[in-house]
Amino acid sequence: MEVGEVRDRLIFNPAAPADWLGHPGLWVSGNPVEFLGRATQGAAAGLVVYVSDADLGQRREAVELCQALARHPVAGLPPLVAVVSQRHRGLLASLAAAGVQWVVFRPSGAKLPVVPPPENPGQPLARVLMEICPFLNHQPVDDTHELAYCGAYLNRLVLGRDRRLDLCENPAHQACPYFLAPRQAENGA
Repeated sequence: MEVGEVRDRLIFNPAAPADWLGHPGLWVSGNPVEFLGRATQGAAAGLVVYVSDADLGQRREAVELCQALARHPVAGLPPLVAVVSQRHRGLLASLAAAGVQWVVFRPSGAKLPVVPPPENPGQPLARVLMEICPFLNHQPVDDTHELAYCGAYLNRLVLGRDRRLDLCENPAHQACPYFLAPRQAENGA
């Protein structure tokens, strides 16, 4: 690489709008193998992986890509940033286990790409996970839908969007009566 040469920020997004493809300073791909190959060449200014909120198969693929990037032996890879649309505890925990350290929340369908600067790549994922109730669980219903439910209420309380936003997905969960006194399943039940 020449001195002063601008390096591309690499973006993995299978649903990237067409106008992202010609955006200067960005290299965009929806193919995880192609993205991994380009990212491990060592010439990227940043790595951004969009994690689908609509397709559970694409979500698993993105998490596997993050895991491959985090465990790759190439030294000096730039920070890996995951872009997600919601504070989904299970997904965020999977990303943390895969080695992602930074997260950016972006509504699905946003028109402009997320291009975080290396010095401030996003929110620390470990801190975000500490803010979300540890009893928040998600159960797949089909390939594109999930139910959110409360593990502190014997996994029987289905949680609506408003309750999750107001209570479960932020530090306010610490005042929740279910969090403060979780119900335990009885023996033999």
